[in-house]
Amino acid sequence: MKIPEIKNVYSMPESIRAVLKESAEKYGDKIVYKYFTAPNEVSEMSYRQLYSTYKRVGSAICSLGLNGKKIAIIGDNSPMWMISLMAVIGSGSVAVPLDKDLLPAQVENFLSLSEVEAVFCSGKFAEKISAMNLPKLRIIIDFDNKG
Repeated sequence: MKIPEIKNVYSMPESIRAVLKESAEKYGDKIVYKYFTAPNEVSEMSYRQLYSTYKRVGSAICSLGLNGKKIAIIGDNSPMWMISLMAVIGSGSVAVPLDKDLLPAQVENFLSLSEVEAVFCSGKFAEKISAMNLPKLRIIIDFDNKG
């Protein structure tokens, strides 16, 4: 029995960057994310803002010499968590996503074993991670810090 040829009906985009750029051009100021910034306070992010932020984060990764390196991401669910993940992958780096509910000793173990050079995290993790014994770690980036 001969297996029939399967027609490719799904065209794969070149990269995350290409998908985000195309989405920003196509959907512009339409809302891609709605999220809580405080109890009972909802913020929004457009496709254009998402792409702009992605480019800034990706550029920062490259300017810090982290492209191609191992970078961990840990924190609460937020647009910045997702943007950090996409920018890490888009820069050619290796993403090491960690569960925010891990115990500090488990976080330290995973960060040590994976030999990450950078960590993107929400603010409540930054101080804890800076106190850990992580010889390969060069930088902690608090994605909640607006400064």
